[in-house]
Amino acid sequence: DGNYSMNLKVNDTRLSKEFAVAANGISVGESKLRFDPYFNYDENVLKLSYLNFDGENFNLNIYDENGLVYETKLGKDFSISSGYDLSRLNSGKYRIVMSSFNNEFTYSLNK
Repeated sequence: DGNYSMNLKVNDTRLSKEFAVAANGISVGESKLRFDPYFNYDENVLKLSYLNFDGENFNLNIYDENGLVYETKLGKDFSISSGYDLSRLNSGKYRIVMSSFNNEFTYSLNK
């Protein structure tokens, strides 16, 4: 007996379904279809977009090999879309982390 969640991920698309098992049977909830954020880095500009179906409060952190370089709040709007000029950052490897309480998405780039 208990509550369970099934998650299926194919590329950037996720499907999740919650279900409960009890002595009297299994009850299945509705399916949730979600898409990972889109990241693109071109000509020193990092662009990201995300459809925030669940209204989660997201933050964005940028890390280099030594640690945190930049952080900002993205908010909890349904459509999150931002661009960042990274021309002032030194050459090197960077890890972009977009996170909420329930989700974390990462993107790596070489500058």
